[in-house]
Amino acid sequence: MPPDTGIETQARIIEAALKAVKTRGSAGASARTIAQIGGFNQASIYYHFGSLKALLLAALDHSSNARMERYISALAAADTPEKVVEVGRHLFDEDVAQGHITVLSELVAACMAHPDLGPEVVRRLEPWVDLTQGLIDRFIKGSFLESYIDTRDAAQALIAFYMGIEMLYHLDHDAGRANRLFDMFSTFVPLVAPMLESTSTQEGDGHA
Repeated sequence: MPPDTGIETQARIIEAALKAVKTRGSAGASARTIAQIGGFNQASIYYHFGSLKALLLAALDHSSNARMERYISALAAADTPEKVVEVGRHLFDEDVAQGHITVLSELVAACMAHPDLGPEVVRRLEPWVDLTQGLIDRFIKGSFLESYIDTRDAAQALIAFYMGIEMLYHLDHDAGRANRLFDMFSTFVPLVAPMLESTSTQEGDGHA
């Protein structure tokens, strides 16, 4: 068997940290607990990551990056607002099943006890804001709404809204709330669809 590399060891530690956060919460994800789960000496955590906080942020990065790839791939195929809502519902279900909601919620909770983690977590949300802004831009470009919506602000609002749904689920595990919200979006989207049409198309229809 080939010798373990530093990268492989870091991956093992991150996986153990993710499991600890998912099963014990951020408060219970101590260096000792993570080491016990992963079957390594807790000194390895400090050797490879410098601190427990740095490891928890690395675990968040790992979880977030994996989900980002999935979101980009799934949303690229959603060519209508209706499909975006449908894809969003499936992605939310995946977030629940894979524990990403738990990881994010627990690390946000950890920020309450460790304020220095706050800016780091917020910085890691920026790529999600970028992704959401790009999605909004895709649908409103050239439409009536383009002149009225600041897509950056709208993206930040949607991320805050989505995080709120995830946090509430983390608290009471009521999947029905999220389903009702997605049902509401499914009903609402057809009503705004005409405003997403290109203004050039609308003008052409007006002269027909």
